[in-house]
Amino acid sequence: MTSSLKRRSLSEPDRGARVHLYDLAAIRARNKNKAHSFLLDTFKESGLSKAEIAGMLGKKPEQITRWLAGPGNLTLDTLSDLIFVMSGQTFTLQARDELARGKSNQRHPDWLQMIEAPEYEQIPPQAGSGKAGVSSNQYVISASSQDGGTLWEL
Repeated sequence: MTSSLKRRSLSEPDRGARVHLYDLAAIRARNKNKAHSFLLDTFKESGLSKAEIAGMLGKKPEQITRWLAGPGNLTLDTLSDLIFVMSGQTFTLQARDELARGKSNQRHPDWLQMIEAPEYEQIPPQAGSGKAGVSSNQYVISASSQDGGTLWEL
């Protein structure tokens, strides 16, 4: 007997119903990643070094490296301290209904929409270049962006 997990879609929880641990884990991971991305963006914009941040917080530079390395279990206090030291600002927590968007049925990334379908152009064979009875068809394939620039040509 084989078993497999069914793929689940996140949706708003039913009132009073127990929320599945899978859903909670997915939301936690999403929020950790968003907080970490915000922290990294703030760090890049600050222009401060890890050693400077460590000195301002009274921590070792290794600790700052661990916090910036990945979306771990940062406390709100730690996140608040880091954002304040790096930018001199506080941050705002906001709840958004991202689940109402539903699943995307898009099969390719947004950047791929900027590329038009390739064009094929047959090159006529040159006189005397082919063997008798053998067809030598050659094609040029090129793709261009919507602004008219050629991206590649084969």
